[in-house]
Amino acid sequence: MSNDRRTKEVYRQDPSVTYVSGTATLSPTDQFVNFDTNGTFNVTLPAIADCVGKTFSFYRSVTGTGDITVIDAGDSSNWSNLVFDAQYDACVLYASPDKWHIGNEIA
Repeated sequence: MSNDRRTKEVYRQDPSVTYVSGTATLSPTDQFVNFDTNGTFNVTLPAIADCVGKTFSFYRSVTGTGDITVIDAGDSSNWSNLVFDAQYDACVLYASPDKWHIGNEIA
């Protein structure tokens, strides 16, 4: 039996990743966020009016201690804070006109 391996090269421009290592307020262009440090701190989402129709991806890439809490800017209905407390925690958010929606969460 032959080992028929087909290789397909995929070219794409990777979006910018925002690395967050402490308390921060995100901008509407920070759509791919990697928490790359330990510690306990808050990360505030941008105003929802500036993000309608966009998705935001969050990922905690490190082991260690501390809770990283994602909070809204006070303008999303029915918001519950997201807590990233372990390596590989991840979440995707979608912004509608009046609230953030959790599209996928791995915790």
